Amino acid sequence: YLHKHHLHDFDYFVSGGDDLFVVVENLRKYLLSEEILTATAGGTEPIFLGRPFRPPGGVIPFNSGGAGFVLNTAAVDVLVKELLGKGKSRKECRPNQAGFWEDVNVAYCLNEGGVKVFNGTQDEMGRERFLPFTPGNHLRYRIPPVTPDWYVKYTEDWGLKFGLDCCSTDSITFHYAKKLLMKRYHAIVHGLCPNIPKKEGRNEGGIVIDRK
Repeated sequence: YLHKHHLHDFDYFVSGGDDLFVVVENLRKYLLSEEILTATAGGTEPIFLGRPFRPPGGVIPFNSGGAGFVLNTAAVDVLVKELLGKGKSRKECRPNQAGFWEDVNVAYCLNEGGVKVFNGTQDEMGRERFLPFTPGNHLRYRIPPVTPDWYVKYTEDWGLKFGLDCCSTDSITFHYAKKLLMKRYHAIVHGLCPNIPKKEGRNEGGIVIDRK
């Protein structure tokens, strides 16, 4: 539907559930950064952004659907052509598969068209921008002492940071944000909490840069 009716109305498309909190100002800042403009050759080359995961034994990394992922116009075009059998592979991509793992399938079909997960969405300090859990969960998370859980195993290629280093001060998304929590996030991020000075975490342009 997006490909048919809105492909050229927007530069980027974000996929995420109704429990995904997005700091739109930080997303826009990142997409307009020199890093992304260079990687897309000014928006002409496809790009697939998000929080990369790779399960043990997996060949193709994918971007976490829970943390949300971002496709530019060129990437959406590649994806749809692969789904319809009009892309590089010249066959319909997984037309009969049914399941909840849309993030895995999107990555697979994009890979068939030559588009891979962008392997560098962390900030300059190696902190993540696309987060698959709530801020509190990331802040408190530690590797289980006996048996590492799936989160550790899926992120071996990129590593994990803990405590206040868990998340970028330019964080873009947080998953599992329920209704009241999402309202609270919005209030904190946009300086609407009376006990948090508005000047904290904002630069002159209004972009959230540092709010713990």
